[in-house]
Amino acid sequence: MKTVSIKSGCSGVDVAELDRLLDLLIGSPRPLARAALGRLLSVSPSGMGRRLEQLRALNVPVGEGRDGVFVDCADTLDARAIAAGLADMPTPPHVEMRRLCESTNRLAASGETPGLYLAELQMGGHGRRGSAWRQAFASGIALSCAVRMPLQRFDGLAVALAVAVVGALEALGYAGIRLKWPNDLYFHDAKLGGLMVQAEGGRSPRLVVGLGLNVHEAPRLEERATAALDQVALPGLTRNALATGLARALSKGLDKFARQGFSGFAEEYHRLDILAGRAVRLVTAEGPVDGVVRGVGEVGELAIETPAGLCHYAAGEVSLGACRSI
Repeated sequence: MKTVSIKSGCSGVDVAELDRLLDLLIGSPRPLARAALGRLLSVSPSGMGRRLEQLRALNVPVGEGRDGVFVDCADTLDARAIAAGLADMPTPPHVEMRRLCESTNRLAASGETPGLYLAELQMGGHGRRGSAWRQAFASGIALSCAVRMPLQRFDGLAVALAVAVVGALEALGYAGIRLKWPNDLYFHDAKLGGLMVQAEGGRSPRLVVGLGLNVHEAPRLEERATAALDQVALPGLTRNALATGLARALSKGLDKFARQGFSGFAEEYHRLDILAGRAVRLVTAEGPVDGVVRGVGEVGELAIETPAGLCHYAAGEVSLGACRSI
């Protein structure tokens, strides 16, 4: 597994223009000359040079030789391959993929059609509570699934879907993954990925489930240890196959939650709980709470044994760095 430093972006980027350029480069079976790229995109030589430098500033592996410009990346996403892998579902989703975008969650929230949205690189990916989510180009999974609002209540949904994701990864050959409440995926004490759920209103109300997962590389972060799936196991899967399996798991998880609520996932969560029995500090809007984790409640809320007794919390942030085994 590689750990890489990620630049958060570069100034003056036209995301749509760079996305089109990347699509041409990755879609071509051979390198493309700068002049040919310029003609295809109606861009001057200086404009093309600027765009290539912007891609390199984003750590996209752009190379250039005597035959032309290319992207040095073997495992790229293909929307058609993912759609084909999901074609036997009762209602196959619309699948849309970007080489570069601001955020797959934004695409899923604003797209004309609910469905599955993926990207090789996000400029503004984020997790719970607005925390930044960064991955190197084509190194992980960044997907968002949007469905028409299927539920009246969402208590415990994010925790349940995280359980569904780990189940799918185990079925694909990845063992030893655990969950840190409410919806972070961990390998040992290193973060592997995370999931978030948001309800979008407006003219087309929908539920958006965003999933970020490190696959080939883990970003180097000062605030936490990170891991990638390639560190867990090497079952020889492409990211297309991985994305297909995860999309199926999210769809099945939503259906199961609609029928059973969190109770249908509770037993599996207890098996995967990385915090159980550990002393923690939970940061809430009302202030910090110290105690020992005793699993979760009926709707996935964190149960902490405190000096005042057993308390349940539906929201908050647990720092693994503050944990100790007891």
